[in-house]
Amino acid sequence: MRELEKHIYSYDTVVVGGSLQAFLYAYTNSLPVIFVDKEPPFEFDEVDSLDFEELGLQYSYNEGRKYSERYGGKEKRHLRLWERIGFLLGVAGLMPLSDFAESIRIQDNQLKIATERQRTTKINFNK
Repeated sequence: MRELEKHIYSYDTVVVGGSLQAFLYAYTNSLPVIFVDKEPPFEFDEVDSLDFEELGLQYSYNEGRKYSERYGGKEKRHLRLWERIGFLLGVAGLMPLSDFAESIRIQDNQLKIATERQRTTKINFNK
């Protein structure tokens, strides 16, 4: 276990943030995403493009109805999109710490990420 703690991950580009915009950028560019706080879209936020098919995602009317019933009768496609892209980033291995990061510090092209139980993960990056 101690060997893994000394491991330093390296990526050319890393996306930092838990918002829909960060997830969309990471998903469309196949980049890893690191975040401390999940930032789901507010229910009245507007998103320029909610074209699921353009992103390679499928979305059906019935799925939207079921989802909207779960959230008080309002169809919240932007929230559904945020959740779906977060899931896809996770299964693609592009969310290396999931939601375990508690703080992020940037120093000399290296992310120093504190996780629960005082563990530290280091990620080298160019951008």
